[in-house]
Amino acid sequence: LCVCVCVCFHVVHKNLPSTFPSVCEKGELKEDRTNNALEGVKNGRIVCACCGRALFEARDSCESGTGWPSFHTAVDEAVCVKHGEQHQPHEVVCGRCGLHVGFLHADAGPADRGKCFTSNGVPRRYTTNSACLRKEGVDELE
Repeated sequence: LCVCVCVCFHVVHKNLPSTFPSVCEKGELKEDRTNNALEGVKNGRIVCACCGRALFEARDSCESGTGWPSFHTAVDEAVCVKHGEQHQPHEVVCGRCGLHVGFLHADAGPADRGKCFTSNGVPRRYTTNSACLRKEGVDELE
């Protein structure tokens, strides 16, 4: 059972994107997917922008073909998945503070572009909102 309450208040955090309150605290979709702060990350961790908990390893990123930063695996017990309607993506929140970080899909992405598979070959993708995450200990591609 995963019970999360968002305890993050953007007013106490500096250097957060202007979309932080609507996207991360309310779970609204970010319209512009072109400003991907996680693009090019090849190592290190992706952490919650609110509490700093490690949520994803950069090595587990995948090309979902959607424009959203995507991962095929989350750090063990780092996220909570709020199960919704069948055949719909499920909301994903930080397991520590409850901040909305994206959605879990039971597919690899669009048939012609999606390449998100676990190491066991299971199609799965966490699509994330980069406004709700930050990089930690990473080197970026040149």
